[in-house]
Amino acid sequence: NKYTAGHVLVVGGSRGLTGAPSLTALAAMRADAGYVTVAAPESTLPVFEQRLLEAVKRPLPDSGGHVGEGAADAVLELAAKAHALALGPGLGRGGAAKELVRRLLAEVELPAVVDADALYELQPGEWPAPRVLTPHEGELARLLGVGSAEVSAHRLACVRDAAERFGSVVLLQGADTRVASPEGGVLVVAPGLPPAPTARPGGV
Repeated sequence: NKYTAGHVLVVGGSRGLTGAPSLTALAAMRADAGYVTVAAPESTLPVFEQRLLEAVKRPLPDSGGHVGEGAADAVLELAAKAHALALGPGLGRGGAAKELVRRLLAEVELPAVVDADALYELQPGEWPAPRVLTPHEGELARLLGVGSAEVSAHRLACVRDAAERFGSVVLLQGADTRVASPEGGVLVVAPGLPPAPTARPGGV
C-alpha cells in the first residue's frame, strides 16, 4: 500500500521559491513513491495546494515567508514516519534555514538528497545516514573553497575531492554530469544522454 511503497519527505520552499520543491515532489511521485509529504513555511502552502494535488502538505513555522525558529523540531517529527528526505530546494539561506539544515543532517537517520540552499555554507560532518549532495559548479566551488573556474577546469578531480571530504555521494550537475562516491569511483553521464538539469519548467 502507499505507506509501504516509500514515503519521501520534501523540505524546502519560501516566498517566491515554491517551484523547486514542487518539482521535487513531482519527481518523487513519478519515481513511484507511495506517499510524498511537502513541509514548507505555512504562508506558502496555498501555492503547493494548487500545484500538488496528491502530495500531503505540512506547515512549518513561518517568518515572512521563510522557515522560522522551531522548524527543525517540526520536521524531525515528520521524518519519523518517512523513508527518505529531500532537503533544500527553495529553502532560502537565513539563520533559521541554516539551523534547520544543520540539525536535520545531524539527527535524521534517513537517506537524504541535499540540494540547492541546503548546500550553502555546508560543513563536513559525521552524518548518521547516507547523504547525496547535488551541487552545480558554483555550489561545488563554495563547498571546496575554490573558484568556479577551478571546478570548471577540473570537474573530475573536484567532484572526487568533495565526495571524500564530505563522506557522501556527490553529483556534479552539468552536460557531463559526474557522480562520485566517497570510495573514489566516478560515474560520468556523457552528453547526448538524459538532459542536464535546468531551472525551466520541465527541467530535470
